[in-house]
Amino acid sequence: MLDGPLSEGSQSRGYQIYDAQLVDYEVYGIPGIRGVFRGPPIKSDEYVACIGAAQTFGRFVQAPYPRLMATTLGMDALNLGRGGAGPSFPLSNPRLLELINGARVAIVQVFSGRSQSNSLFKTLNDGMIGINQANGQEFSANRFYEWLLEQGEELSRKIVSETRANYVMAMTELLDAITAPKILLWFSVRTPEYVEQLRMPLHRLWGEFPQLVNREMINEIKTHCDQYVECISRRGLPQPLLRRSGNTDGLMEPSGPLSKAEEKTENHYYPSPEMHEDAAALLAGPCLALLNGRRG
Repeated sequence: MLDGPLSEGSQSRGYQIYDAQLVDYEVYGIPGIRGVFRGPPIKSDEYVACIGAAQTFGRFVQAPYPRLMATTLGMDALNLGRGGAGPSFPLSNPRLLELINGARVAIVQVFSGRSQSNSLFKTLNDGMIGINQANGQEFSANRFYEWLLEQGEELSRKIVSETRANYVMAMTELLDAITAPKILLWFSVRTPEYVEQLRMPLHRLWGEFPQLVNREMINEIKTHCDQYVECISRRGLPQPLLRRSGNTDGLMEPSGPLSKAEEKTENHYYPSPEMHEDAAALLAGPCLALLNGRRG
């Protein structure tokens, strides 16, 4: 199941490999769709579909919010979170959209804007690696935006504005293609409001996950779904990374898509188990309302 290059299955495949001593993600393949997804697979036609990136996948977490929702709602949860995914990912395969539209309810996480293409950065496999159109080099999103800031404020502002416009169009297309009752989920340590700065370090431009996305964008996107939920929490962060064996040795993993390995003993970035509990608690009411036929 886990053979082949990581780029063929996105970062989710890598999580299963790098995090094996911490969590068994029970990854499995869905026929006709590239890559792997977090288990367990659904066993019935009654399910909630959870679409998103690593936050929905639930990196470093035994029970991410999709699994918690399955318990709350008394039905299966199809976890379609994929590490590094952008808003174009759910529409990249007809089978994927078919599964989403077969759900009783679809929960769509707000994706990061750094996985969105623009005229200078064409993403590959709907993720965080792309081609810099100015020089033809393969860049991570981090490296591209570092390069962009080096080109000066005028170009940086132009490309950021273009990326945001493309992102809103991609998210709108996705939400409009989903015919199942749908909830848009903001899952972050920050609110959609943030003050950006066109200078290094990179987080001054991006903000915390979902990078580049602001309130103006959310206000436009959320009109295309039935419910909107904001989960703003940092409860449980930093999260100690404890091996299943009880050994407290750090986790060795690549520090970035094109980087060498580094040791990590704490998670400061991905939602903690407590944050997933917070998201599931906020989603329960809107999910039940949609299951009972109440939209909006």
